[in-house]
Amino acid sequence: MELLQGGDPSVLLGLQPPLPPGAGSMPPPAPPGLGVLAAPALAAHGLGAHALAPHALGSHPALLPAPGGCHSAPVYDLQQVGDVFTGPGAKCSTLPAILGGSLPRLSSEQAEAVSRAKKYAMEQSIKMVLMKQTLAHQQQQMASQRTQVQRQQALALMCRVYVGSISFELKEDTIRQAFLPFGPIKSINMSWDPVTQKHKGFAFVEYEIPEAAQLSLEQMNGVMLGGRNIKVVGRPSNMPQAQAVIDEIQEEAKQYNRIYVASIHPELTEDDIKNVFEAFGPITYCKLAYGASAHKHKGYGFIEYATLAAALEAIASMNLFDLGGQYLRVGRAITPPNALAGPPQPSAMPTAAAVAAAAATAKIQAMDAVASNAVALGLTKLNALGVSAAAALPSLAAALPALPALPALPALPALPA
Repeated sequence: MELLQGGDPSVLLGLQPPLPPGAGSMPPPAPPGLGVLAAPALAAHGLGAHALAPHALGSHPALLPAPGGCHSAPVYDLQQVGDVFTGPGAKCSTLPAILGGSLPRLSSEQAEAVSRAKKYAMEQSIKMVLMKQTLAHQQQQMASQRTQVQRQQALALMCRVYVGSISFELKEDTIRQAFLPFGPIKSINMSWDPVTQKHKGFAFVEYEIPEAAQLSLEQMNGVMLGGRNIKVVGRPSNMPQAQAVIDEIQEEAKQYNRIYVASIHPELTEDDIKNVFEAFGPITYCKLAYGASAHKHKGYGFIEYATLAAALEAIASMNLFDLGGQYLRVGRAITPPNALAGPPQPSAMPTAAAVAAAAATAKIQAMDAVASNAVALGLTKLNALGVSAAAALPSLAAALPALPALPALPALPALPA
């Protein structure tokens, strides 16, 4: 510790107030080699004079004042019994000084420069957050487009059925008439042998909607046609990866109590169908499919009930029911109302809301960065000074008065000196 010559021990020990200037003559300087621990030396180490216990000082033989107001030996074993207060000589060794608590006041030019720097940093942070949000939105749109393409391919596969064990005497028109009651047919593909000029005994039937294909798959397998039992064994597919999308579409359809009704007489209207089917329960939706003419439907439609029990009862009771001279074909809908669109996606955030959200996010990130950097800098300097982090953390909140409230810091192990 620093030793200075001269000084009044009574002033040092706080036993009596210092004499005003001119009130008396100063004691003569002590001989070389003698001295006391002066108050400036205490301040240089961040100690106030009242932090030392007077009774502890008075009980030590080396602290007894010598003639002339000086101590006869240096003081080494001072004991701290009060709080430590920082002073001008402790700017480089205390926690507030390390974290900038005792920095000089900025001039007006410096304050303006700092304000411009903060504004620029905030603008850059907002631009960065907006760029991230734009990139995420673009990625979401690309994923949505890929999903629509996959669902479109899956729906196309769901519209096709394979028909085998067909009699060689049958023609395409016979196949069409047999499968037409389940829904409008888009195409029939039969493989022909160029030598015999006959088909090879199988065909691919493609409907306009998946429900027609599913209903024909359920009701036409094993049916006698042209003297042979035909086989309708499933959907042909050269895309095995589409099965997962097909399963997803069918699971979405189970959330709705929809039924598919085909082979509807051309003279029947939506009101006629609704009046017949509402006997099984409340109907929330009833719609027939119309083509180019708004006055002529395509012979099929969808009905949605309020309960699943009503939908199942309608299927069991109305399938193959003779209505207007035609046998209805009724089955469960296997696609949701908007099958091609897919599950609902979150709407895009408005521009003003996106800018405000980006500004708030950038502000929070800036606060977190300032707090983290201050703590990291303080702990690094404390470690260099040999002060343990665990001992310095309790006074961290007092050293950062200008920062917003921070969460409680976890207890850290003591850093090596």
